[in-house]
Amino acid sequence: MNYQEIFNKKYEIKMILLAISSITILFFMVNKSYYDQFEYIKDNVVKRIVLKILLFIFWASSIKSVIYPIMSDKKIIDSNTYLVMDNCCVYQEIIGTGLMGLSKIIVVESNGKRYELTVAQADEGIEKGDKVKVTYLPNSKYAVIEKEE
Repeated sequence: MNYQEIFNKKYEIKMILLAISSITILFFMVNKSYYDQFEYIKDNVVKRIVLKILLFIFWASSIKSVIYPIMSDKKIIDSNTYLVMDNCCVYQEIIGTGLMGLSKIIVVESNGKRYELTVAQADEGIEKGDKVKVTYLPNSKYAVIEKEE
């Protein structure tokens, strides 16, 4: 399996989302006429400022929790030095999480310790109790899950 291609695709998606969100936040921070269409904040400068601060906090926390971890993993992706756990037992099978189930997580157990990982790619038919090989990034916790026979 080409791990570098899989993890680079995740990295590129996150960077595109960063660019889109940054442009959007910039639009809402500098555009004064946008807020004029809403009666409850049209003439209230304090509400506008509070709303802009809340938008910035949301954007900054998204950067910290989503973008920073994958950026920290970029050197690992480029050097192909991923963390690998062989012979893991699936504790909880792959489930959809997040907005409309777009992200998928899996919980695996290795040496008596449980790891919750975000699935970047996985083999079909992985169920609870299966033995799997997990190749993952340490900071973002993106993982490629391969079923072991």
